[in-house]
Amino acid sequence: MFYTASILKMPTERHPMKKYSKRELNQHSGRILREVAEDLGIEVRWPG
Repeated sequence: MFYTASILKMPTERHPMKKYSKRELNQHSGRILREVAEDLGIEVRWPG
């Protein structure tokens, strides 16, 4: 997952994933990452 690292390195104060709780992130990380990436205009393709 190439984009994950760049999304996670974004500055915290304007981070698009800040609005999610830790529990939400653990349960729905794939869906949330895809939503965040699409908001940023990044196309998400899972390997495989």
